[in-house]
Amino acid sequence: MEIPKPSGGVRILGVPCLIDRVVERALLRVLDPVIDPLLMPWSFAYRRGLGAKDALAALAEARDSGMSWVARSDIEDYFPSIPQWEVLRRLREVVDDERVIHLVG
Repeated sequence: MEIPKPSGGVRILGVPCLIDRVVERALLRVLDPVIDPLLMPWSFAYRRGLGAKDALAALAEARDSGMSWVARSDIEDYFPSIPQWEVLRRLREVVDDERVIHLVG
């Protein structure tokens, strides 16, 4: 599915079939409590209970504590460039159930 970007162009969004969405939700319930504590505190994207308002609050807090600049970045086509083998290797470091690793793969 193509979604128009405000800046022009489109973003391709893959919509998984129903069974894949059910499996993804089940994996999220298992993996989220394991992986979320390992993430950096200033990572807000794709995290349960965090959103744009939390990111803005963190920016305001940094500003109020004396920080004077901010950088915003968006790496084009980043997700397809992530080596899947490395993601699975790191996942094995925190999850020892090979069935879960297989589903993620």
